Amino acid sequence: MKIGIIGGGPAGIISAFHAISNNIDVVLFEKNSKLGGIWNPLSGGAYDHVHMQNSKYTFYFTSDAYTGESDFLSLNEAHDYLCNFAQKNDILSRVKFNSIVSSIYKKDNSWVVEYEKEGKLHIELFDNIIIATGELWAPRLPLIIGLDQFNGEISTARSYIRPDRFTGDKVLVVGGGVSGADISSDLVDYANHVSLSVKKLGLYLPRFFSKSYNDVMHSYLGRFLLDEMPYEQFLQILDDMIPDYMDIYRKSGFIPSKSNNNAVHVNEKIIPNLHSEKIKLRSQIEYISEDGLVVFSDGSKDTFDKIIFCTGYEMPDYSFINGFDRSRLYEHFFYADDPSLVVINPPVDTAGYGAAFPYFDIISRWVIKVFTGEISLPSLEVMSTWCDENMQSLHKKRFYDSWLETIRIGLNANIIPKPIENFDAYWNLICSIPKPEYLINIPDIPEHGLLDHIFDTKDAKIRILASLDNDHLVSLLQDGVISKSEYDGTMHVPKNKIIDPHLLYSQIYIK
Repeated sequence: MKIGIIGGGPAGIISAFHAISNNIDVVLFEKNSKLGGIWNPLSGGAYDHVHMQNSKYTFYFTSDAYTGESDFLSLNEAHDYLCNFAQKNDILSRVKFNSIVSSIYKKDNSWVVEYEKEGKLHIELFDNIIIATGELWAPRLPLIIGLDQFNGEISTARSYIRPDRFTGDKVLVVGGGVSGADISSDLVDYANHVSLSVKKLGLYLPRFFSKSYNDVMHSYLGRFLLDEMPYEQFLQILDDMIPDYMDIYRKSGFIPSKSNNNAVHVNEKIIPNLHSEKIKLRSQIEYISEDGLVVFSDGSKDTFDKIIFCTGYEMPDYSFINGFDRSRLYEHFFYADDPSLVVINPPVDTAGYGAAFPYFDIISRWVIKVFTGEISLPSLEVMSTWCDENMQSLHKKRFYDSWLETIRIGLNANIIPKPIENFDAYWNLICSIPKPEYLINIPDIPEHGLLDHIFDTKDAKIRILASLDNDHLVSLLQDGVISKSEYDGTMHVPKNKIIDPHLLYSQIYIK
């Protein structure tokens, strides 16, 4: 078997690793001179001052824990991690750098990859293809009347790079997501004035809580149970956990009236900066007047030297794949009409939260298992039905928790133990914080999240057990895995309270 991987970012690197680990011949095509995707500083995919949203405890690949000292990796540190991983796992020798794939098509039983390198067109044949080109490359500009009449400079999060280029300027940042908050806060010490124009501010919480990091407050199960909790109750818990921050947050008036509890934007600067008026919050842009004034939806007007749009990215461009239809991606990854083609990018119709590296790790493990025949996909009819139900509204945003998805996908791919086969191991995993190595080396004793004590995990265990059939429950009881009271408790769980072991959460995105 020979696999062609398009894209040398985190998804491409970990896909190559799992292919090599299974003694599969692999070629990775990378358009730049170095690996890393958006984490390659030379790619222009991320600005200089960016730091990971995820802490040193949760961001990495399952087989290669981070041993550095940084709590949240910088751009260069993340790039070093990826390059070192590729170096020590013999991935670099499989990479064709400075190679731009121009066309992929099926001929007979092979995938044909045409690529340009050093001004020449080359062709190579493969049995399977993995597309891992990323999604954060083509910035999306909103449709604003009169935008061409703006007299100053227009840029995007993609082209931002450094704050010193805006020294002394009056800057308007547009967009209430992570990039908008990060960049506007980054500009405070350089620009003369910073405004942030948003439709809605998300829920912003700091990287550091009172005792540890934001992303180890909850186990996998804790994240699921948090999703069930009323939003106001969650805010009250935050009042107790991070009182100083929440006091500023409440006084600022910027706490969203409703939100997905797990849809947390990580940034400890934006709320204090808004509260102190170092950043002025503005409503949405209505239009740009003929004389270059920015007119906002609340009727206010202002002049600016520069506008930075942090308004998301266009859908990935797959036009180089002949005849490809993105709506036919089963489970967002496998091309239903020919599953020897796979796309490992985040689903385009989602507002995603969580760590990308372990998420890509689990998906690529699944993909290689399918390619080698260790796991079978459903029939074309079943996959088509799934695509019809899930891939027809690609512009309607859904909430997507990458950490909980690793549990669901890991169960589907036989990577993590099913509760009917090894309930203790399954339980220890989901009751632990999302350290990536736990997905393949489950701890004998769960490492609970610091906020997991707020949940009734004993009740949650019974609700999960209630999803199993009685024969399996009896077997668990006879083997001493569960107690008689737990077995009896499963008989009294209402159907609407049963927890699927896949930890299926609500994907309704609250705007």
